[in-house]
Amino acid sequence: MKTTPRIARIASKLIAGFVAAGILAGGAAAIAPAPEAAAATMSQAQKTSIERKVEAELVKLTNTTRARVGLKPLKVDYLLTTSTRAWSKVMSSKNSMFHSTTYPFPARTESAGENVLRAPVSATAAQMQAAWEASPTHWANLAAKRYGYVGFGAEIDDRGNIWVTAHFLGDVNGDYKPKSAPSTKAVAGSKVSASKAATARTAFTKKLSAQKKAVATAKATSKKLAKKATKSAKVRKAVAALKSYESYVSKHTPKVTSKTAVKTVKKNTSTVKAQTTKLNKLIKAAQKA
Repeated sequence: MKTTPRIARIASKLIAGFVAAGILAGGAAAIAPAPEAAAATMSQAQKTSIERKVEAELVKLTNTTRARVGLKPLKVDYLLTTSTRAWSKVMSSKNSMFHSTTYPFPARTESAGENVLRAPVSATAAQMQAAWEASPTHWANLAAKRYGYVGFGAEIDDRGNIWVTAHFLGDVNGDYKPKSAPSTKAVAGSKVSASKAATARTAFTKKLSAQKKAVATAKATSKKLAKKATKSAKVRKAVAALKSYESYVSKHTPKVTSKTAVKTVKKNTSTVKAQTTKLNKLIKAAQKA
């Protein structure tokens, strides 16, 4: 399959090179089916472990194949890995093997390809690789000199199947910046940040609840004092102060959403706490008026 010179013609070229996608679909490959129950009783953790192992093994097998014919190894790209996992999930959900209908690659990239496959969950990565290599159109993607990056994505369903997608990419314009998978440290850091954010939002919710209670008390107190306001200038002043600050608090209470930064959440929590403290002082002063 030749490299398409214009992005507008990529889709048709890709489809033309994606013939014979169903190499394992109709029993064309001699891979014995696995019992449906075997996949149905797997935990998600077990499925994910097998999926990731297959993906990693297919990368090694593909690069071994390329070395055999004198080609450079393909580099794993996280963008492609993400797109392949997503497409395998689509095929699994529809229980049907077909090619991507949307263009999953960077718009500026003019050389791309896709291999898809369905096999029993008991099939090995070597058997999957052999099935692809046995198909001229799939082999054309595996052994294409123009490709420099690849991503494999696997998805196991409850019917005893494993669905696999491979996306190949060639950096024709020389300006593609490959994406690497987030490090374990970064993922752990994101979990810690999420935990901090949850704690901060909980604190904000508690302070906000206390403020609403203080505002409700201020309303009730000012209502009671209003009856005495005609007899005492001090009481009238207390009522006016309560109503004024209660109105201020209602208008100036900060808002926090799930996307608000932890730093801002903490700042808003302090603001609400300060407003509540001041309002409570006014309430006590008014009750003594």
